[in-house]
Parts: sequence; C-alpha cells; structure tokens
Amino acid sequence: MTQNPANLLMGPAQVYVGAFQAIEPTDANVNTTPAASAWTEVGLTDGGVMMTIAPKFTDFSADQIVDVPGTRLTSRTITVTTTMAEVTLANLANALNSTIGATGAGFATFEPNFGQFASQLPYAAIILDGWAPGPVNSNFRRRIILRKTMQTSKVDLNYAKDKQTGLACTWQAYYVSNTVAPYHIVDQQS
Repeated sequence: MTQNPANLLMGPAQVYVGAFQAIEPTDANVNTTPAASAWTEVGLTDGGVMMTIAPKFTDFSADQIVDVPGTRLTSRTITVTTTMAEVTLANLANALNSTIGATGAGFATFEPNFGQFASQLPYAAIILDGWAPGPVNSNFRRRIILRKTMQTSKVDLNYAKDKQTGLACTWQAYYVSNTVAPYHIVDQQS
C-alpha cells in the first residue's frame, strides 16, 4: 500500500438519535443532514465520539497437536461512547432511553419510565457523521449508522463549580436480523 497522508483523519463527529427502524438516509446522501423528521442531533459533545467493536474468539483445541488449530468468532460487542455537552431534557431523555415529558408555556418536564413498564425501554438508532479519507481539502464525510442500540451506562448529572456538566453515554448495538447488519458505514467518494 502506498503511503497517503490524505487518509489521515482528525476532527469531531455529529451524533444523531432516531427511533429503532427510523428511515435511514440513503448512501448517496452521505454529505447531507439526516431528515429532521426521523433524526435529532444531540448537539455539542465533549471528549470526542468513539465507536468500539470488541470481538470475542473461542479457539478450537485438539489433544494431538500443540498449536491452536483454529478459532471462531463467538460474540461481538459494538458500542458508541461520547459525552453530550448540551444537557437538555431531550438529551437526558436520550441518555435514559426515554422520551421528553410535557411541555407548556415556559416549562418542559421529564420523568423516567416507571411502574410495570419501567423495564420495557425503547431501542434507538444512532448516526455518527464524521470525516472520511479523500483528496486534500475534500472534506469528505463518513456516516456510521447503528441500527438498534440502547444506552447502557450510568448517567451522572454533576453540578460543580469547576467542572462542566455533561451526559456521558455508551450506546450498545444489538442484533437486528439475519438480513440486516447491526451497523452500516458509508464513505463519500469524489
């Protein structure tokens, strides 16, 4: 492979949250904002956005040979981690896998899922819009769509004199179906 500095990446990504099975933007529209009717941008983030794919392999073994004869992928954990810097009620609801409550003139409310339905949280879909490799000064975009996720980390609201409040989130991706991959990545080209 020839060395190509244009393949080096640096820069933030935008994060969008939608309902599980929300209509995904087409690959041809990788450099356009997802439809506001299905996707909501979480706004500013603090500390970057990281997608992690952690595979687990289980090795075969045989008594007659000392080397591992092979392996199989036996599980995979896919997560997206970020801190939402805009601590709105909508982002708090996203962090707690819920929806915003009542709004009125001069107020908005939020209450978590509770009672007999507290354990039945809705799945969400996540879009990460970041930078893709391309010709110098191309500003090509990379879009990552995670189709079925749940925010699985604890949520802290830390109000301190010398610390910025944020909502640290880890969305874990889950199996969708035999015909739909858990995530999809598209890079803008030419």
